[in-house]
Amino acid sequence: CVVPIHSTSSQLFQKLAAVGADASSLAAKKGMSPEEQVKQAALAIGRAAKAEGLSPQSAAQIAAAGAQEAAKKNQQSQEKQQQLAVMAAALAATEATKDDSSPQERAAEVGLAVAESASAAGMSLEEQMEAAASAIGTYASQAPLSPQEAAKVAAAGAQRAAHADGKPAEEGSALAATAAGIAAAKAGKGRGAGGVQLASIIA
Repeated sequence: CVVPIHSTSSQLFQKLAAVGADASSLAAKKGMSPEEQVKQAALAIGRAAKAEGLSPQSAAQIAAAGAQEAAKKNQQSQEKQQQLAVMAAALAATEATKDDSSPQERAAEVGLAVAESASAAGMSLEEQMEAAASAIGTYASQAPLSPQEAAKVAAAGAQRAAHADGKPAEEGSALAATAAGIAAAKAGKGRGAGGVQLASIIA
């Protein structure tokens, strides 16, 4: 189930969904795997969304819905559907981020978009935070963002989400710590960086 965003016309959503479907069928014709087809569709949707001035969240939503649809058609498990939806959301959101935003803002937008898509795919708050943190870290590894900065962005997002969900403060802190760890590890992977002093970030 996907929550429609009212500020955008459904025609534009359909247009972008069609862009994704085209990219996906082209990938299929080239003999690419279903996962690769989802990736190609998500990237195309993200680029088109940016050109149309749509938010990364909208791009993520369209891509995630398409990915879930495709996974359902291929009779893949609920878990696989969710994985593909989150992957598509992250790719589309990353492509759709605005050039004039700071790397931190972009990372936060990607995280938020992924968390929203994970939520729409029926994942728990913990799973949403893990998916968002992972996307933030992956984004950071390709952007001029250090693992520490990625961790900060992920921790702040996790804490906000926990608070909005009515979770007690200590649970929010625990989620933030987990998110920080995931984001920093992912961000470091792209660079072969060593461990990150998480305690100093969260403190």
